Amino acid sequence: MKNRGVEARLCLLKLYEHPNMQVKLQATRATLAVAPKEARQMIELIAKSPCEVIDHVKLAKEALAEGRAYYRAQKGNDVIVEFEIVD
Repeated sequence: MKNRGVEARLCLLKLYEHPNMQVKLQATRATLAVAPKEARQMIELIAKSPCEVIDHVKLAKEALAEGRAYYRAQKGNDVIVEFEIVD
């Protein structure tokens, strides 16, 4: 993203309004250097919404379980997927 320049990263500010928390987080990371004030505000907003984050983690777990079931059905064996939530 750095190679695309400041203007390209500033275009990502509109993603702060996206309903998906992961999209907001990625946009915040990408814009931190070019819009630090706005990115900091978004980080604070995200930090104040733990219920929404927990919901997204639950959805991710469900998606992983579905993906594993599909993989087992297609390949006949299992795949192990792990992730850790860090405070």
